Amino acid sequence: MIKKPIILLIIFSSFFGISQAREMSGFPWQTTAIKYSDLSPEQKQIYLNAYFETTGFILYNYLDKNDPNAMKHLNALIDCVGETNDLKKWSPNIGWIWGDNLDKSAAYILYNTVSPIVCEDYLDKADTQARTLKIYNYSDWKKWSKEDKTIYLSGYIDTTASFFMRLYNTGEKKDIENLITVVKTAGIDGM
Repeated sequence: MIKKPIILLIIFSSFFGISQAREMSGFPWQTTAIKYSDLSPEQKQIYLNAYFETTGFILYNYLDKNDPNAMKHLNALIDCVGETNDLKKWSPNIGWIWGDNLDKSAAYILYNTVSPIVCEDYLDKADTQARTLKIYNYSDWKKWSKEDKTIYLSGYIDTTASFFMRLYNTGEKKDIENLITVVKTAGIDGM
């Protein structure tokens, strides 16, 4: 079991201070700069919303709902997403613009570079009541094409991997290794 202080450090450092995860070669990122550039604006929004929902899901499940400070951080993300959810503010291009991290996913850039910048001012005004972040529902999913579902799953996988990389850097290697095995074995179509 991962200790609470490690989880809080990982989560808080990604949203409220820039501290990128060390490189881990070999992760099969789903949506790197080249693939992201081929997405339509609607598909980019699906990927971005997958990033938001996955991050919210991870935070909600890892944080102690009875800890007001932890809930304040979760709610800061929820408030930030609610007020700033557009492709111009949440572009991963900021992380790729100088040719850096081109081998990393859009979610990696969003998690490590964009989130701390966009959500910087939301912590002070966030409340402490546990809330969840939900953008899509099952009826949305049913309407999507297979390609749009694949984009959402890619955002989910890339976001989860970005989080697990932080854990990997603290010595928690099992989760990222398991995710690598699943992605490499089953592929996105197998999920």
